[in-house]
Amino acid sequence: MVEILKIFDLTPHDATMIVVWAISFIFLWKVLSGLCWQPLLALIEAREAATVGAGARVAKLTAEAEELARSFDNEIFKARMEGVKIKSVIVQEAKQSAQAKISTAEEAANLAGKHAATELRNKAQAIEKELESQIVALSQQALVKMGIQ
Repeated sequence: MVEILKIFDLTPHDATMIVVWAISFIFLWKVLSGLCWQPLLALIEAREAATVGAGARVAKLTAEAEELARSFDNEIFKARMEGVKIKSVIVQEAKQSAQAKISTAEEAANLAGKHAATELRNKAQAIEKELESQIVALSQQALVKMGIQ
């Protein structure tokens, strides 16, 4: 053994210290693994399990959220379609109402136009009769002045 130590340029005291430190290291390793490493590894495993569980919950919640979003979009689409139908009905009713008002106004305008035309014809006839009577009177005055009558 001394020959092996000489190869590495070590003394017997160095060899003893190497053995003591190796035993101390193994003892310390065993003690610390029981006191520190096991609880630390248990915490790491628990954290990883919680993370994996959280990942599954997140995936489940994400799927539910996507389903709700699709449902929400479908409801919005249905509401829009219903709104479009209601709007078209209201527009159609408004057009019919406007057309009825326009027809009533046209009838009233036509009737007023007919009354005005009739009134103008009557006034024209009255003016013609008045002019005829004035012509007759003027022609008689002219004849009287000329001495023909």
